Amino acid sequence: AATEAEVALAVANVVLWGTVGMLAYPPLVRAIFGTEDEEKASKRCGIVLGLGIHDTAQVMGAALAYKQAYGDETAMNTAVVTKMCRNAMLAGALPFLVLTTKGAAMSGRGGISISKAVPPFVWAFLSLSALRSASDAMGGPGGLLTWLGGTVAPNFLGISMAGLGLSTSMKVVRSANPTSLLLGGIGAAL
Repeated sequence: AATEAEVALAVANVVLWGTVGMLAYPPLVRAIFGTEDEEKASKRCGIVLGLGIHDTAQVMGAALAYKQAYGDETAMNTAVVTKMCRNAMLAGALPFLVLTTKGAAMSGRGGISISKAVPPFVWAFLSLSALRSASDAMGGPGGLLTWLGGTVAPNFLGISMAGLGLSTSMKVVRSANPTSLLLGGIGAAL
């Protein structure tokens, strides 16, 4: 298991470099793809925003900033779909990883059940995805889903960023080797 210092450092890397990406990527991807055919540029910008930033809330922040700065809803929607596809892949990858690591360790004690192998946030993500998909299949999002997605969700971006930052011990981060943050930045840039 990871130590408190390792977890704090991982969170610090995600928060720091994700925040840098949230602020820097929108104008950067616009500069790189903005001279192309508008539809291709929008989709490419969205894909880069959705793939290039780790944290979901920070992807949403970058996509919203891009939309507000350049009036490009296609790029925003593409970034959101790209990130949600990445998240959906985790729904399969996490149980596999848990079963292959913890399951092997517990094989002598009756193994591990799928309900214990899948973290609760994955079940929540899958449930909300199914709800949204069912809503779309019935003719589009209803009033509640539209209100939650369009009005409430953007207001929670600041709260989620504050939560990430506040959960990080600055004492632990300050005591960390600066090389770890540097390597995190290099990884984020790639």
